[in-house]
Amino acid sequence: KKALDMKVIVGEEYEGRRTAVFSDTMTTVVFRPYWFVTDDIANQELWPKQRANPGYFAEHRYETFQEGGQTRIRQKPGPENSLGLVKFLFPNGFNIYLHDTPNDALFAKDVRAFSHGCIRLEKPAEFASWVLGWPADSVRRAMQTEPDDKEVKVPRRLPVYITYFTAYLQDGRLRWGNDLYDRDADMIRAMTAEAGQKPETVQAVQALRQLVTR
Repeated sequence: KKALDMKVIVGEEYEGRRTAVFSDTMTTVVFRPYWFVTDDIANQELWPKQRANPGYFAEHRYETFQEGGQTRIRQKPGPENSLGLVKFLFPNGFNIYLHDTPNDALFAKDVRAFSHGCIRLEKPAEFASWVLGWPADSVRRAMQTEPDDKEVKVPRRLPVYITYFTAYLQDGRLRWGNDLYDRDADMIRAMTAEAGQKPETVQAVQALRQLVTR
């Protein structure tokens, strides 16, 4: 039974930014989070901007801190934080999580691949209410007034499945979406190898190729 649906923004199509496909279990909701910038993003994007404009960190509420003898960057909590006012953690080896965003305009785009791999939610407050079982006003209050980086444990085991489909049903009809990460060709090859070379299989694969390449 569908409880909630919404648009999301996923990783860009470039290698290293694509959102991974995996499953895990959600454990924690964080209100008013810090954004702890990964080393790759810091080295490729933020440190060059700071060197070009020494006021860049202050303007965008970034600060540095020491961790393991290394200088790291984090963005202070608040409405302008890149993670918005709430994030949802399901610890995984890809360092991917769900989160709010201050840039809601991107949800109006047809193709919504703008992130570094994490998933931005169109309705983060509604999702937090569903995950925690809290009323909407409690969620809004936590997003606006809770102490910074406030962690709340999820009350029940909540499985998370990050999936990738280019074919889907809508209003009872089969529809085809954009193969953003160019994975359909690999899927067809895998299905062909498993199915063998029966005439009906070859015919079905040829029909699928035509649909994918339209």
